[in-house]
Amino acid sequence: MSGEKYTVGALFYKDYDLLDVNGALRMLTTLGEEIKVITISQTGENVKSYSPGIDNLINYSFDNCPDFDILFIPGVCMIKC
Repeated sequence: MSGEKYTVGALFYKDYDLLDVNGALRMLTTLGEEIKVITISQTGENVKSYSPGIDNLINYSFDNCPDFDILFIPGVCMIKC
């Protein structure tokens, strides 16, 4: 990469699929310090995945999330903002 730093906002919603989220986020984090991933849900609380008993830690709500460069919606695609 060019050395430019990007923040990826990963949006979590009820009954998200773990395969749609964790594999993609793992791949992004292997790019090194040039990528920062933040997790977002509507309320900022953890959201239940489709797999019982497994959740991801949520960092921010819609109201308090910082600016990000790329919006990642699991099961959809990545959109550069």
